[in-house]
Amino acid sequence: MSQLKKGIEDVYELTPIQQGLLFEQLANGDAGVYIEQLLLTFDGTLHPEEFQRAWQMVVDRHPILRTSFHWRPEGLPLQVVHQHAELPLEVLDWRHIPVAEQKEKITEWLDRERVEGFDVTQAPVMRLSVIHSEPETWIFAWRLSHLLMDGWSFGLAVSDFIDCYRAQCLGYEPERRPMRPYRDYVAWWSQRDPEGSLPFWRSELAGFTPPEQLRMGGTPPAPGEPSHGFVELSMAELEAGLRDLGRTNQLTLNTLVQGAWLVVLSHHYGTTDVACGFTMAHRPAELRGSENILGPLISTMPVRERLEPTRAALSWLRDFQIHITAVRENTSSPLFEVQRVLNLPLDVPLLESSVSYENMPMPDFALAETGMKLTEMRYDGRPHYPITMVIMPGEGMPLRVIYDRSRFSPEAAHRFCDHLRTVLTRLVESPELTVGELLPAEAVGPLPGATGDTPAPLDERPLHATFSDLAAANPDAEAVVFGDRRLTYGQLAAHSDAIAEELVERGVAPGDRVGLCLERSDALVAAMIGVFKAGAAYVPLDPEYPAERLLSMIDDAGITALVRGPDLAERTEGFTGPVLTLAEELPWSPTGRPLPEVGADAPAYVLYTSGSTGLPKAVVVTHRNAQSLLAAGRELFGFGAGDTWTFSHSFSFDYSVWEIWGALGNGGRLVVVPSWTVRSPDEFHALLRSEAVTVCSQTPILFEHFAAADEAATPADGEPALALRHIFIGGDRLHAATVRPWLARHGDDVPQLHNLYGVTEAAVVSTCHRLTSENVSTDAPLPIGRALPNQRAYLLDDRGRPVPPGSRGELCLAGPAVAAGYHAREELTARRFGVEPVAPAERMYRTGDQARALPDGTLEYLGRDDSQVKIRGYRVELGEIEAVLRSHPSVASSVAVARADAGGERILCYGVPGDGDRAPESEVRDFAARRLPAHMVPTAFGWLDALPTTVGGKIDVRALPELETTAGGDRGEAPRTDLERELAEVLSGLVSLPAVGRREEFADLGLHSAHMMRLMTTLRSRWNVSVPLRELYVSNTLEDLARLVERERA
Repeated sequence: MSQLKKGIEDVYELTPIQQGLLFEQLANGDAGVYIEQLLLTFDGTLHPEEFQRAWQMVVDRHPILRTSFHWRPEGLPLQVVHQHAELPLEVLDWRHIPVAEQKEKITEWLDRERVEGFDVTQAPVMRLSVIHSEPETWIFAWRLSHLLMDGWSFGLAVSDFIDCYRAQCLGYEPERRPMRPYRDYVAWWSQRDPEGSLPFWRSELAGFTPPEQLRMGGTPPAPGEPSHGFVELSMAELEAGLRDLGRTNQLTLNTLVQGAWLVVLSHHYGTTDVACGFTMAHRPAELRGSENILGPLISTMPVRERLEPTRAALSWLRDFQIHITAVRENTSSPLFEVQRVLNLPLDVPLLESSVSYENMPMPDFALAETGMKLTEMRYDGRPHYPITMVIMPGEGMPLRVIYDRSRFSPEAAHRFCDHLRTVLTRLVESPELTVGELLPAEAVGPLPGATGDTPAPLDERPLHATFSDLAAANPDAEAVVFGDRRLTYGQLAAHSDAIAEELVERGVAPGDRVGLCLERSDALVAAMIGVFKAGAAYVPLDPEYPAERLLSMIDDAGITALVRGPDLAERTEGFTGPVLTLAEELPWSPTGRPLPEVGADAPAYVLYTSGSTGLPKAVVVTHRNAQSLLAAGRELFGFGAGDTWTFSHSFSFDYSVWEIWGALGNGGRLVVVPSWTVRSPDEFHALLRSEAVTVCSQTPILFEHFAAADEAATPADGEPALALRHIFIGGDRLHAATVRPWLARHGDDVPQLHNLYGVTEAAVVSTCHRLTSENVSTDAPLPIGRALPNQRAYLLDDRGRPVPPGSRGELCLAGPAVAAGYHAREELTARRFGVEPVAPAERMYRTGDQARALPDGTLEYLGRDDSQVKIRGYRVELGEIEAVLRSHPSVASSVAVARADAGGERILCYGVPGDGDRAPESEVRDFAARRLPAHMVPTAFGWLDALPTTVGGKIDVRALPELETTAGGDRGEAPRTDLERELAEVLSGLVSLPAVGRREEFADLGLHSAHMMRLMTTLRSRWNVSVPLRELYVSNTLEDLARLVERERA
């Protein structure tokens, strides 16, 4: 600061709004936010010298325009008013450039300047240019930092300029109206009690959870481009009606438009509890003459509304207007103090959106005597919020939606505009509507591009009829391979006939349930078909389940007969009905007696899935449901008699239906894989080679091990190579890092890799996404693709209405694959199953899974509402943490779980190492801490030799060991090094605490953005370390901060 003393007129601190603006500009220096640009077009003659002198007179008059911004050691930033600041005028002659080309050039030029920003330590923090566009046309470009003024001040400054320019051109002294300096507003703020409004805000925001981030097709801007774009909307045709509506109901135009924006936000974010930042003028009445102060006198405060869809819209708007007034009366607490009310981490924004009314007083452009006339004015300011609605000055109510280009596409921003117009139109035309009726639901229908476009012809018969036809046509074709045993289609048909006869002999009738308690083998496959031929449905009773669980399932499903292996009697000891015991060999021959006939709508199997209540629920799946799956597979993947499939999953897992009938429903071969082979990746890989398997289905964790075995495999000369043409991966969330090495070795085409999504209630598989090297090149979430043929996908909100494109919604599936319902759970069936809202009005299932539609029509799986965890009030998807851990060089696979204790939810993470050495657990946790928000950083990390799996191949979360964490007293561990002790002293001073532990979270200490700026300046002045604010922002503890400082000093 010492070098600045000469020529200084005044020095004072920043106001809260300036602190926030400066913070955003420093944290996102190349984003181009809060750089204001004004373009004025004049016809006639412009006098550049007089023009420049007039602007210099304006700068000389207003201290804020001669202000630069600096930092003092261990203190808040300061603004320094200089006695003089030279403001040059750039004059450009573009008359030789076509007008259309000029417009493009201006846009590129202003975008470039927006990204470059200003050096705020040099006054004036503004630039002026005039462009001689045509012989009688001039364009004035004024660019400045929002630190200098708000919209109201624009009008004051332009009005001053007009007076000075007229005086310069016409030769008289301009009138100097009395104006208060910005210092007076700073002094007024210094007298406010920052805690004064906090009781209001504690009540206002009680129970509020910030919404999840919307991502609607945005792409990150290229280097050198602004982070935010905008689209515009003219409301000229509605302006008169809105003004009439406002007058009649004593509602301001502001209230009507801002209320409409909240309705639109509620629709897109899928919640009736919505908050938005309202940027409002802050020129306090007790500060007399504040209307004449040049500078940023604004405040952005959250306005939270709990919308009631059934309430009359006008009644709500009247209360909403009163609510806004209450918010205006409680602006003595800055926004960063209000955010602390919710105890949110520093990097979790309270607000996702803002709305502002550019209340710019329009001066009288009386310039005719100087030889020119204003013909056009354009203003461009871009706040940092992801999406903002601005009511612009001018006739016709021009509205602008400003959006973060990395999160919203221009089309998505236009949809916000269209929805805003719809709400306002309905208000004008039908003011009697309720809040819920203001914005009609999206067009009802399946998701464009996410639905199976081609209907695939169904075999309208039961599965065993399809199989019998294939067996009759090719009786000698190989059907099932199990170790050394091989069955032809004719042999399998005969064995299954014999089993069916035995079951009928024991009293099994059409519609009955038959339990199958058998190891995975050729006998199990024959038994399944035999149950079908007896007219019954099978119920899988996996021998690996506890006996108590098996008996509970037998009782719940109403099983009338049991087929079991000779060594499994004790597993079902309590069953008193008829039992058919199958030896390993199948010696029986059928007698040829008639067997019952059933239709395609008869149940085929009853499969238990876990329930959210802790009680398993049994899904009744019909032959028609399964035939829909087979038809889709033939249509999409060309399955046929030339394919060889693996049967490698537990038959209590519905993936087995896909495997068994993908083969036997198409005349192909089925290789039954023993459980010990599945668990040995090397043996499994060798089996696929030796049996020339063409279609293989795996869960992500099993594929991970299989891919590692494939990379390590060195087949001897003469051994067959893999014959795979399709690998299907499903049953759990798939990460790009899992498949990237495979695709790098094998390419995209042979075999093809597919990411599957499905639920038991819609016959195993519902959507599919082809994986290629290109679409797994980043760690972005992998889509689950589009619906299979014959299925239709809907994304609905909690009221059953379609959500806007790109918004989160519940994935609902419709079509012939949707199951009959839950056995003996009528209430649950009625709640989860229904009819799709449009033709062909087939059965529909609400999956409970959350998804969104991507711009290309594919679906992205977002998890389940009932499986998300909340950490310190913020929703967390554990899959995101797992993806970051997988990107560590030492981590081959990972899983994250949330465990609750007295201190709240903890995130525990586990990793399986790759080929290299295991990195220290602390290093892996620090790696995650550098890439994740504070609330998502693992509390503890531990290594495992392998992730435990269930019989279905999914990760067995319950089998994960407990990990030691650093929670509790360890977080108060004293600083260890001299640097940590010195930094702890600085932090203690910032937050007024006697001591700071080396692992205490900064958010827990109460640090906010203003503190972080002071910390940045302290590091620069005391340690000569220049740490970018964005890096400082993610250093969550004293330990992290000391490590960061040491790195910068090295």
